[in-house]
Amino acid sequence: MQSETETAKKAKNLAFSQEMELFLSSIRSEYTRETYSIYFKKISKIKPYYVIPERYAPTAKRQETEGMSDIIPLPEYEIEIPSQKLVRCMSFIDNEKSGEITKKRLRDLALQHELIRVEGEKDEKSKELSAYMSLNKNLIQPLLIWNFIEVKKRAGAHRIKLTVEGKNALKFLGKNK
Repeated sequence: MQSETETAKKAKNLAFSQEMELFLSSIRSEYTRETYSIYFKKISKIKPYYVIPERYAPTAKRQETEGMSDIIPLPEYEIEIPSQKLVRCMSFIDNEKSGEITKKRLRDLALQHELIRVEGEKDEKSKELSAYMSLNKNLIQPLLIWNFIEVKKRAGAHRIKLTVEGKNALKFLGKNK
């Protein structure tokens, strides 16, 4: 059986050979004696990997691994999340008792919380129109692209509500009050 320091040295050599920084963190749980979790980072990208253990040590209740024989890099991809402005906008919609909000109320909240801006317009009608245009361009359209909201016209007013995807994303990304 390889000692912890031998395993760490082997991991460190593999990491540096791939020109990446190495971070080791020791994890303890009821299922593992001691496992090294290896994170490779180059500039700001996280490199996914799979560690091939030296051997599997089956037990009556579970299977544990020992040592490390190799590290296999996995394909990279970016995970994109919506901006904080979009998350806040979804929170406004979610906070409504009926589960939906009118475009007018959303416009007022977005202006009040500075999610959108209207500058340079002199008369009130132009300001109102610019606010709606900014709301559509900066909040509603991106949320529609993400498939986080749906917009329906009912009784002369546009009503916006979160889709199931939008509700799940809001749970994951956290509500902003």
